[in-house]
Amino acid sequence: MRCLLKRYITQTKVADYYPEFEKEKVVWQRVTKQFQFCIVPRGMYILDSMAFMTGKNLRYLTGILNSKLIDFYVKTYVHLYGDKGFLLSNQYVERIPLPPITPQNQPLADQIVSLVDQILSLTQSPDYETSKEKQEKVKEFEKEIDRLVYELYGLTEEEIKLIEGGEYCTM
Repeated sequence: MRCLLKRYITQTKVADYYPEFEKEKVVWQRVTKQFQFCIVPRGMYILDSMAFMTGKNLRYLTGILNSKLIDFYVKTYVHLYGDKGFLLSNQYVERIPLPPITPQNQPLADQIVSLVDQILSLTQSPDYETSKEKQEKVKEFEKEIDRLVYELYGLTEEEIKLIEGGEYCTM
Protein backbone atom coordinates (compact mmCIF):
# COMPACT_ATOMS: atom_id res chain seq x y z
CA MET A 1 0.00 0.00 0.00
CA ARG A 2 2.76 2.41 0.95
CA CYS A 3 4.54 1.85 -2.38
CA LEU A 4 1.30 2.34 -4.32
CA LEU A 5 0.55 5.52 -2.41
CA LYS A 6 4.06 6.86 -3.05
CA ARG A 7 3.77 6.07 -6.77
CA TYR A 8 0.34 7.75 -6.93
CA ILE A 9 1.62 10.88 -5.20
CA THR A 10 4.66 11.02 -7.49
CA GLN A 11 2.55 10.53 -10.62
CA THR A 12 0.07 13.15 -9.45
CA LYS A 13 2.83 15.70 -8.86
CA VAL A 14 4.40 14.95 -12.24
CA ALA A 15 1.02 15.14 -13.95
CA ASP A 16 0.42 18.53 -12.35
CA TYR A 17 3.75 19.68 -13.78
CA TYR A 18 3.13 18.62 -17.40
CA PRO A 19 1.28 21.81 -18.44
CA GLU A 20 4.47 23.79 -17.75
CA PHE A 21 6.16 21.99 -20.66
CA GLU A 22 3.47 23.22 -23.03
CA LYS A 23 4.14 26.89 -22.23
CA GLU A 24 6.67 29.26 -23.73
CA LYS A 25 9.72 29.01 -21.50
CA VAL A 26 13.25 30.18 -20.84
CA VAL A 27 15.70 27.26 -20.93
CA TRP A 28 19.37 26.81 -20.07
CA GLN A 29 21.94 24.04 -19.93
CA ARG A 30 22.42 22.89 -16.33
CA VAL A 31 26.14 22.13 -16.64
CA THR A 32 28.01 24.57 -18.83
CA LYS A 33 31.03 26.83 -19.10
CA GLN A 34 29.12 29.54 -20.96
CA PHE A 35 25.64 30.48 -19.79
CA GLN A 36 23.00 31.00 -22.43
CA PHE A 37 19.34 31.47 -21.67
CA CYS A 38 17.03 30.85 -24.62
CA ILE A 39 13.33 31.27 -25.27
CA VAL A 40 11.64 28.07 -26.42
CA PRO A 41 8.15 28.31 -27.93
CA ARG A 42 5.04 26.54 -26.66
CA GLY A 43 4.77 22.83 -27.23
CA MET A 44 8.50 22.23 -27.61
CA TYR A 45 10.11 19.91 -25.11
CA ILE A 46 13.62 19.96 -23.70
CA LEU A 47 16.13 17.32 -22.65
CA ASP A 48 16.66 16.42 -19.01
CA SER A 49 20.09 18.09 -19.16
CA MET A 50 18.27 21.40 -19.47
CA ALA A 51 16.40 23.44 -16.89
CA PHE A 52 13.57 25.86 -17.57
CA MET A 53 11.23 28.43 -16.14
CA THR A 54 7.88 29.75 -17.25
CA GLY A 55 6.01 32.86 -16.26
CA LYS A 56 5.53 36.45 -17.29
CA ASN A 57 7.97 38.83 -18.97
CA LEU A 58 10.16 36.06 -20.41
CA ARG A 59 11.84 38.31 -22.97
CA TYR A 60 12.69 40.84 -20.27
CA LEU A 61 14.11 38.06 -18.09
CA THR A 62 16.03 36.54 -21.00
CA GLY A 63 17.66 39.88 -21.73
CA ILE A 64 18.76 40.30 -18.13
CA LEU A 65 19.83 36.67 -17.67
CA ASN A 66 22.05 36.82 -20.78
CA SER A 67 23.73 40.03 -19.66
CA LYS A 68 27.35 40.34 -18.60
CA LEU A 69 26.19 41.38 -15.14
CA ILE A 70 24.30 38.15 -14.51
CA ASP A 71 27.09 36.09 -16.08
CA PHE A 72 29.48 37.76 -13.63
CA TYR A 73 27.09 37.21 -10.72
CA VAL A 74 26.49 33.54 -11.50
CA LYS A 75 30.18 32.75 -12.08
CA THR A 76 30.97 34.42 -8.77
CA TYR A 77 28.33 32.62 -6.67
CA VAL A 78 27.76 29.25 -8.34
CA HIS A 79 30.13 26.40 -7.60
CA LEU A 80 32.34 24.90 -10.27
CA TYR A 81 31.32 21.43 -11.43
CA GLY A 82 34.67 19.81 -12.03
CA ASP A 83 36.23 20.68 -15.37
CA LYS A 84 32.83 20.73 -17.09
CA GLY A 85 31.99 24.24 -15.95
CA PHE A 86 29.25 25.36 -13.61
CA LEU A 87 26.19 23.54 -12.34
CA LEU A 88 23.33 26.00 -12.74
CA SER A 89 20.26 24.39 -11.24
CA ASN A 90 16.88 26.03 -10.77
CA GLN A 91 17.69 26.83 -7.15
CA TYR A 92 20.55 29.09 -8.25
CA VAL A 93 18.53 30.82 -10.96
CA GLU A 94 15.71 31.47 -8.48
CA ARG A 95 18.21 33.31 -6.25
CA ILE A 96 19.44 35.68 -8.95
CA PRO A 97 18.26 39.14 -7.90
CA LEU A 98 16.05 40.10 -10.84
CA PRO A 99 14.36 43.49 -10.59
CA PRO A 100 10.61 43.39 -11.09
CA ILE A 101 9.14 45.70 -13.69
CA THR A 102 7.87 48.86 -12.02
CA PRO A 103 6.43 52.10 -13.40
CA GLN A 104 9.86 53.67 -12.78
CA ASN A 105 11.86 51.10 -14.76
CA GLN A 106 9.20 50.25 -17.38
CA PRO A 107 10.99 52.28 -20.11
CA LEU A 108 14.21 50.31 -19.52
CA ALA A 109 12.28 47.02 -19.49
CA ASP A 110 10.56 47.95 -22.75
CA GLN A 111 13.91 48.71 -24.39
CA ILE A 112 15.34 45.37 -23.21
CA VAL A 113 12.31 43.49 -24.58
CA SER A 114 12.56 45.33 -27.90
CA LEU A 115 16.24 44.42 -28.23
CA VAL A 116 15.57 40.78 -27.32
CA ASP A 117 12.86 40.66 -29.99
CA GLN A 118 15.29 42.09 -32.55
CA ILE A 119 17.94 39.53 -31.56
CA LEU A 120 15.41 36.70 -31.88
CA SER A 121 14.37 37.96 -35.30
CA LEU A 122 17.97 38.09 -36.54
CA THR A 123 19.12 34.78 -35.05
CA GLN A 124 16.11 32.91 -36.42
CA SER A 125 16.68 34.08 -39.98
CA PRO A 126 17.88 31.29 -42.32
CA ASP A 127 21.13 33.06 -43.21
CA TYR A 128 22.15 34.11 -39.68
CA GLU A 129 25.03 31.61 -39.42
CA THR A 130 26.64 32.95 -42.60
CA SER A 131 25.74 36.63 -42.25
CA LYS A 132 28.55 38.53 -40.51
CA GLU A 133 26.40 41.66 -40.69
CA LYS A 134 23.57 40.04 -38.69
CA GLN A 135 26.00 38.55 -36.20
CA GLU A 136 27.59 41.97 -35.64
CA LYS A 137 24.15 43.54 -35.20
CA VAL A 138 23.33 40.93 -32.53
CA LYS A 139 26.57 41.81 -30.71
CA GLU A 140 25.59 45.50 -30.82
CA PHE A 141 22.16 44.70 -29.39
CA GLU A 142 23.75 42.57 -26.65
CA LYS A 143 26.06 45.45 -25.69
CA GLU A 144 23.06 47.78 -25.53
CA ILE A 145 21.23 45.30 -23.30
CA ASP A 146 24.29 45.19 -21.02
CA ARG A 147 24.23 48.99 -20.80
CA LEU A 148 20.50 48.98 -19.97
CA VAL A 149 20.98 46.25 -17.35
CA TYR A 150 23.77 48.24 -15.69
CA GLU A 151 21.42 51.22 -15.58
CA LEU A 152 18.56 49.06 -14.28
CA TYR A 153 20.72 47.86 -11.38
CA GLY A 154 22.20 51.33 -10.77
CA LEU A 155 25.83 50.26 -11.17
CA THR A 156 28.71 52.71 -10.93
CA GLU A 157 31.42 53.09 -13.60
CA GLU A 158 33.84 51.28 -11.28
CA GLU A 159 31.46 48.33 -10.88
CA ILE A 160 30.89 48.19 -14.63
CA LYS A 161 34.67 48.10 -15.26
CA LEU A 162 35.00 45.19 -12.83
CA ILE A 163 32.26 43.25 -14.63
CA GLU A 164 33.55 44.11 -18.10
CA GLY A 165 37.01 42.93 -16.99
CA GLY A 166 35.53 39.55 -16.13
CA GLU A 167 37.64 38.90 -13.04
CA TYR A 168 35.44 36.35 -11.33
CA CYS A 169 35.95 35.26 -7.76
CA THR A 170 34.54 31.73 -7.82
CA MET A 171 33.60 29.85 -4.70
